[in-house]
Amino acid sequence: MAEKRRYQDRRSSLISAVQKRRKYIRQMAIDLAGGRCQICGYHRCTEALEFHHLGDEGKDFSISDSGHSRSWSRVKNEIAKCALFCVQIAIGKPMLAFIL
Repeated sequence: MAEKRRYQDRRSSLISAVQKRRKYIRQMAIDLAGGRCQICGYHRCTEALEFHHLGDEGKDFSISDSGHSRSWSRVKNEIAKCALFCVQIAIGKPMLAFIL
């Protein structure tokens, strides 16, 4: 009888697959949101772009925390409630209420 595969035997490959999928979903989300900061137009480094919900009503989950492990259709629906900002703009987030 063949030995059963265990998580410990495949741990590194499973972690790598999840990381790859999260990166892919994040890039698709950024592309869907326009690929650049909606205030200043920054687009050089995608790591410097963040999603921010425009209002707390209707917020199902946080894109940054757990959104990339969810299905693409759920992430896409949540992105429709968000704006894409660069980190420089996001730091001044309290001021965004006056801009938007």
